[in-house]
Amino acid sequence: MQLFILRHAEAHPHAATDFARTLTEAGKLQLAQIAGRHLGALAGISQVWVSPYVRTQQTLQHIAHLLPASAQIQTTEALTPESPVQGIIPLLEQSQGSQVLLISHQPLVGEVVSKLCATEPGRYRLGTSALVHIELPLVGFGQGQVLSCEQP
Repeated sequence: MQLFILRHAEAHPHAATDFARTLTEAGKLQLAQIAGRHLGALAGISQVWVSPYVRTQQTLQHIAHLLPASAQIQTTEALTPESPVQGIIPLLEQSQGSQVLLISHQPLVGEVVSKLCATEPGRYRLGTSALVHIELPLVGFGQGQVLSCEQP
């Protein structure tokens, strides 16, 4: 499996709730730049898992035109900021196809990279719009290898 992990684009720091924070114009621009450099990878995505938070849903909306029309998109509570990293494994086991995209939040995205690739905790503190590409031959912690990590 080729796994792509995308942290949501930059969001406004204030909203009625953390859930409701929306993307900034600068965040949309950074996201467009990152996505533009990875058109080939995004064009091969077969499954997308996304957090229900507004900023992650907006991130998906801003790159959806780059994804295949056949890509299956599912929203899940397993990708919220406070979700346990162990919740990722069932998602990956359910994934359809060989190229999967997760859109989520820090600190979860950094923890997922560290656990899947058996790296020291905190090594992958991902900024907004950061995109990590992991080769994951078997679904499980310690089974992956980071192929690339692009931060805006």
